[in-house]
Amino acid sequence: MIILSPAKNLNTNLEDITFSTSIPSFLDKANHIVKSIKNLSSTELKSLMKISENLLQINYQRFQDFDTLLDNEKKPAILMFSGDTFNGFSFRDLNKKTYVYIQKNLRILSGLYGILKPFDVIKPYRLEMGTNTKN
Repeated sequence: MIILSPAKNLNTNLEDITFSTSIPSFLDKANHIVKSIKNLSSTELKSLMKISENLLQINYQRFQDFDTLLDNEKKPAILMFSGDTFNGFSFRDLNKKTYVYIQKNLRILSGLYGILKPFDVIKPYRLEMGTNTKN
């Protein structure tokens, strides 16, 4: 099993996805966390996440809009994350055999979604691993 840490940077550019996608295993738990975070004020969220004012505005709005994102604003985790590790692979140019292999053998850790398969469709978010979202 190959395990990747998530990247802080996200690729939110619209893309045509030509391969099969999947649903995160812990989607219900992720939605519960989002509901909890949506109840925070922007000041509370900034304190919780320890981020700049600019990142706060982006991420506060992402959590507020989480339930109303359009389908084209979601994408597979392997394409959403945009760090050195993710950019170093050509995930957009996979053949069928490689797609099957990484979907079966690669996992991405996520502070919001838990453990993701590469082609689990996710929404843009920022939430560090280990962030305590409980009041």
